[in-house]
Amino acid sequence: MATLNTAFQAHYDAPKFFNLMEPRSMEQFNKLVFPAFLAAGVVSCITMASGFLTFGGNANGLILNSYAATDKLALFGRLGIGASILFGYPLCLNGFRTGLLAFMGNSNASQSTKDLIAVCVLLFSTGVAMVLRNLGFLAAFAGAVLGSCIIYIFPALMHISATQKAVEADLKLPAKQRKGLTYTKRYQLSRALVGLGAVLAFLGGSVSYLEAFTDVLKK
Repeated sequence: MATLNTAFQAHYDAPKFFNLMEPRSMEQFNKLVFPAFLAAGVVSCITMASGFLTFGGNANGLILNSYAATDKLALFGRLGIGASILFGYPLCLNGFRTGLLAFMGNSNASQSTKDLIAVCVLLFSTGVAMVLRNLGFLAAFAGAVLGSCIIYIFPALMHISATQKAVEADLKLPAKQRKGLTYTKRYQLSRALVGLGAVLAFLGGSVSYLEAFTDVLKK
């Protein structure tokens, strides 16, 4: 489940894609998002299941490393992974850079500043990639912690922040005078989602770490 979360982390660019849509509507956006997320989930499940059914507990964190170097079909898979990383990196970088500049209150930064951030992030991520060997741990840990934050915790916190004043004002009224706002229940559900996301992040991250630590001890 922690690794599967990785399949749904691409939606940090969702606001950008929504703003670029013509015509722009939630109905139109949902038509795009639903099949895309469904396809991502199905492909991830098939890939993980196939790797485990083929190699069992001996499956490598990067499943292609479990195949022989002479396997011609695996070569196409390696080329596909390389192309995916090469052409997918700009999307990840752009989303991270936009969020970082917004967090710093500098959304209208100059191009030179954006280029500097891009170079620094590229050097840092490349350095980490040259040192890190267990890609399975990285995917599972990032999926468990970051995935839970992006999928469950952050959206719920945004909804709580947007509706908190109205809900609190309604709850202060006597029971007979309350308007019975429909989003009061959604507000409570969002609070539950924050707790659920925190639990999933803790459990998934802990399991991922313990599995990686156990593998290190075995070696």
